[in-house]
Amino acid sequence: MVRVIVSFVAAAAAAAATTASTDKIDPGLWRLLNANVTASAMVELRREPGRSDLELPFDTSADMVRQALMDATAASAAAVQALFHPSSSSSSSPHRHLTSACPGLAATEPVHLWIVGRTHIPALTRCVAEYVASLDAVLRIRVEEVEEVDTTAPTAIMIPREDVLPPLWATEMIRAPAVWATGNTGQGIVIGLIDTGVRSTHSLYASKFRSDYNWFDPINKTTTPHDSTGHGTHVAGLLVGDHGVGAAPGASFIACRGCTKTCDEAHVLACMQFMLCPTDAAGGNENCAKKPHVINNSWGSATSKDVYQPAFDAMESAGIVMVVSAGNAGPHCSTVGSPADYRNALAVGMMTEYRYLNARSSRGPAKNDTTLVKPDVSAPGFDVYSASNAGDHLFEAQWGSSQAAAHVSGMVALMLVANPALSPAQVRAAVITYVETATVDAAATTNCGDLNDLKFPNNNYGNGLVNASYAVDGVTSTVPTPTTVAPTSAPTPEPTTLAPPSITTLAPTPAPTTTRAQTGEPTPVPTTTSLSC
Repeated sequence: MVRVIVSFVAAAAAAAATTASTDKIDPGLWRLLNANVTASAMVELRREPGRSDLELPFDTSADMVRQALMDATAASAAAVQALFHPSSSSSSSPHRHLTSACPGLAATEPVHLWIVGRTHIPALTRCVAEYVASLDAVLRIRVEEVEEVDTTAPTAIMIPREDVLPPLWATEMIRAPAVWATGNTGQGIVIGLIDTGVRSTHSLYASKFRSDYNWFDPINKTTTPHDSTGHGTHVAGLLVGDHGVGAAPGASFIACRGCTKTCDEAHVLACMQFMLCPTDAAGGNENCAKKPHVINNSWGSATSKDVYQPAFDAMESAGIVMVVSAGNAGPHCSTVGSPADYRNALAVGMMTEYRYLNARSSRGPAKNDTTLVKPDVSAPGFDVYSASNAGDHLFEAQWGSSQAAAHVSGMVALMLVANPALSPAQVRAAVITYVETATVDAAATTNCGDLNDLKFPNNNYGNGLVNASYAVDGVTSTVPTPTTVAPTSAPTPEPTTLAPPSITTLAPTPAPTTTRAQTGEPTPVPTTTSLSC
């Protein structure tokens, strides 16, 4: 009888322990695992005492940022790793029980994503999940997020060579040539590209692809740059391309393949780690001094989520400007998702050649904070020509907020040539301050977030159309103080004419004489998978 009672108590204790540990597993993931589905999962790790809320000041070296982030969850990551790959002296560790209890364990390779304090387990089973959840080092286990890359189908015929390109209106629209004329083409600045890859041999920018520490592919681990959809190739041309295509033709760039037709959380975060401390193509020999100055992000979610916020905070501390496409989920209000809705993300909406917002451009306000105006600014992104992935001398037009964001990333490079000491917050403040509004063909629609569509800032265009000439002149003389924009609600949609910032040496580019009503815009049919083009 005693033996039976003891066995019952032991069984009850074991059941209670199992329940306590499985409480760490999100319900949605637990349902999948119970249905014998193998899931790609994220393990949220416990931080070291005193490191629960890392705050590093701007201009902390990338090496220091990386080390601080790695140290915060190194012990917890090691505890998880030991379940799968114990040291030779740990034959009595839980690994011995795990390997005998859970088949297929050897095929699972956990990856520590130190930039956010998580471990990625690409093939999690219920059996393994219960062991992982039992660790004190583990706070939570959930399904890995999957984002979209703002891709769209080409909207115009392919051009066979540079000398027959149509007029390149987009860089003219942001007044980049006026900056180039001063000798500032973005020289010495490195732009990072997190996208679908890149055709690095394209004639438009082959010489701009940095010679080393220039490529990482966390998806297939390929060491030769390539592009799975052509989206990244097109965006790269708008960053640094020659012939008036790129906003910063004197800058160089590096690329990370974080997306195919979708973007897995683990791959995006691996690209973030690569950008903070670049490696060789095989993922070794890290050199944080090779980090880019600005990163163009063509990926995002239609919903608001904070899973990437720690990575954006790390970039901010390391002095890296994060430019993000607003998304192609318009025309309704509050269609901006994450990371475009982060305060330290410079989110960009998509305008047409006729200076109005494309109907597909995502609108604000942010879902996570309805007082936050998004996008921050707008830029040309509809029917712009750039490099085609079909050949090294072929060109095509694409549309999307990714194309708009690329123009702003290039503009940021020009600003950093003019004033290399700018912090990311100062860059954002300058970009939203030195804009054009009088030439924008705004239309009264739904007054998203109760802000008048005809006044600026608003939740359609943000603060207005970017102007490289204004911005470069502005940061050369007076750097705006970073502030939180608090626009005033306007009950009546009365058209107003707002003058651009008073920079007397520059005049705004006149609006084209041909205008079209916003309702007449040719809205392309969205593809089944959208990338933030």
